[in-house]
Amino acid sequence: MISSFLLASALGAALAPDARVSAAEDALRERLAGPDQRLELTLVAAPAPVEGAFEITAVGPMPPHLPRPRVAVPVQWREASGQQGKALVWFGVALFRELPVWGRDARAGERAEAVGTLQRDVDVARSAPDGLPESDLSGWRLSRAVREGAPVRRADLEPVPTIARDQTLTLKVASGGIRIQTPVVAQQDGGIGDWISVRALGTGEPVRARVVSQNEVELAN
Repeated sequence: MISSFLLASALGAALAPDARVSAAEDALRERLAGPDQRLELTLVAAPAPVEGAFEITAVGPMPPHLPRPRVAVPVQWREASGQQGKALVWFGVALFRELPVWGRDARAGERAEAVGTLQRDVDVARSAPDGLPESDLSGWRLSRAVREGAPVRRADLEPVPTIARDQTLTLKVASGGIRIQTPVVAQQDGGIGDWISVRALGTGEPVRARVVSQNEVELAN
């Protein structure tokens, strides 16, 4: 049975960095370097050892769609005998940037500004940022449930409609020369000009009314 010490020694020797690993790491660091972020690389798999001297002849091309959690960097070299070699050097990648995360658990439909966000380091190799609104989160609500500490994603958000479901509104009814106003509750979301279902407070059958403003719908006969 191989002792844990011998196994660790063997693994250490197998992953011991040489010029090929150093060249691959330097190229990867250059590709991923940037301000206001922290890069951590872990060697996962190195080329087999080469007997004697060799020189690096090419590094790359780098794979597309970086960063990602595991990256293979192609390396080519020429040995003293003239023999050519090539291999992949594999790295585990963690790239941390300070990004907004959700401040608490919340359900779909809640106002995003009410949920709130915090700034935390996020590994963008595992959770790439996407097109978040450039302004604050006012005017946005959650399109799906979110968890505290999860990165804020564009897919988490949708614009708050002019009228939101369960919102209390004023229904204006015009019939001939008679005009009536009564409070109702929206049964669905809607924008200006949309026809939505509303229900009188307490009880009552739903009726279809047209959205005319942020707080009003109308039913014209």
